[in-house]
Amino acid sequence: MKKKVLAIYINEFNYEFIDKGAKKYKCKSISKIFNKRKIITYTKDKIQNKNLDPWVQNVSINTGKPSKSHKVYNLGQNFQKKQVQIWDHLSKKKIKSIVWGPMNATLQKNKYLKIFFPDPWNFSQKTFPNNLNYLSKIQSYYAKNYLDPKFFILTKYSFLFFWGLIRRGYLIRCLSFFPKIFPMIILKGLNNYILFLLLDLISTIAVNKEVKKNKPEFTILFLNSVAHFQHNHWNEEKHQKIFFKLLDTICLELIS
Repeated sequence: MKKKVLAIYINEFNYEFIDKGAKKYKCKSISKIFNKRKIITYTKDKIQNKNLDPWVQNVSINTGKPSKSHKVYNLGQNFQKKQVQIWDHLSKKKIKSIVWGPMNATLQKNKYLKIFFPDPWNFSQKTFPNNLNYLSKIQSYYAKNYLDPKFFILTKYSFLFFWGLIRRGYLIRCLSFFPKIFPMIILKGLNNYILFLLLDLISTIAVNKEVKKNKPEFTILFLNSVAHFQHNHWNEEKHQKIFFKLLDTICLELIS
């Protein structure tokens, strides 16, 4: 039997912040994931806003090449030449993969890549299969315009998103979390960090469903809500309990 691997890309997070919060708010699922054995690696890249950014490092991880070789330095940047990514390499060995959200990933269709979902800032790549596009539109729009979203466009993409959840069979599982999440929304409202957490939860549910359906040997899931919360609410303790409780819910879904 082939070994199955799940790679979770958690964007720009501070380990001590997560560990301390998980203990403070008794988040057992967060602790279960973050307390696993650790292997630390380093990059030779040193310059922030050039080669040290996560959208650069994601490409280095996915291709095994340093930034000076792959030369991808910007969000949504097209590759200058065809790059062999982890899942492309595995496909040549007839190993099935699911790829959900890593930054600056590119789609090269083959029968062993079962799911491809680009990151929200990557407007040049399409989803695979095509009907996942219903889910990607609102994420791309919101990631780019969350400080000033237009109500009409947001409403339009919300309906498409809801339809996408139905078409892919994710809706019932998503609704099962409603009794737990609704009181949090009533308490704090649908502010940005909660919306980003909900999007990550839905992505996790989607990947869980697709793993059970397609039975891949290798799966990547990219999560961005931790980075968003840390950037915008680092010292705002009044928001931390809900953040950690929602993150714990995501981790519980990951464990399952």
